[in-house]
Amino acid sequence: SFPHMLGGCMGLFAFLILAQLINPGLGDNIFNSLNPGAKLLTKWLPVFFVPGLAMLPLAPSMGGGIEVVKVLGVVIIGMIYTMATTGFSVLGIRTALGLVEKVDMSPVVTKKEDKTKTPIGATTKPSKAFSDEILKYALKGAAVSAVVSLTATKAKFSLATPLNTIYLG
Repeated sequence: SFPHMLGGCMGLFAFLILAQLINPGLGDNIFNSLNPGAKLLTKWLPVFFVPGLAMLPLAPSMGGGIEVVKVLGVVIIGMIYTMATTGFSVLGIRTALGLVEKVDMSPVVTKKEDKTKTPIGATTKPSKAFSDEILKYALKGAAVSAVVSLTATKAKFSLATPLNTIYLG
C-alpha cells in the first residue's frame, strides 16, 4: 500500500547521501549524471498526463451537480493550500539558510524626459519553452493525428477512442 514512486525517491536519496559519505563527490557525480534525464522528464511531464485527462469525459457519471461542486471545491482549495504551503516552506528554508536578500521596494525614479517606469526585474525577455523546430514538428504531429483521429471516428474504426486520445494528448 506504500507508494512505490515515493519509496524509490527515498531510496535514491538515501543512496546518494550514503555515496557522498563514503566517497566525497561521488553522490554529486551520480546526481549530475541523472540530472539531464530528470530535466527531460520534468519538461515533458504534462504530456504524459494529458491522455488520461482527455479520457475523463468518458468516465462513469459522478452523480449530481452537488458532487461535481464538491470535487471542484476540493481541487481548487487544495491547489491554493498546496501553493501557499509550498511557497512559505521554501521561503522559510531559504531564510533559515540566509539566502533571502532584502529588496528595496521603493518606487522607481524616472527622469523628467522619460515618462515610463521600468518594473523591477523586467530587463530581459522570457526564454521560449521550446525551440521553433520542435514547435514546428509538434504542430505537424497535431495536424496529422487530427486527420487520423477524424478519419477513424468517421469510419467507426474500433480503435477510434485511443486515436482520439492521441490527438488530444
